[in-house]
Amino acid sequence: MSMMISITCDGCDLTEDTSTSFEAGTNEIEAQLDEGWVHTSHSDYCPDCVKNGLAD
Repeated sequence: MSMMISITCDGCDLTEDTSTSFEAGTNEIEAQLDEGWVHTSHSDYCPDCVKNGLAD
């Protein structure tokens, strides 16, 4: 069984959707996202915002 995950960039509001299993941990979920996303304890940033220096 799987679930949909949506992650929204805190810099530009871009949202990316992916699916993963209910048993997946944080590392498995992050591996499903496009390379370049940055996650901190309180924010998420897409590759473009990371490139533009908006990530913490």
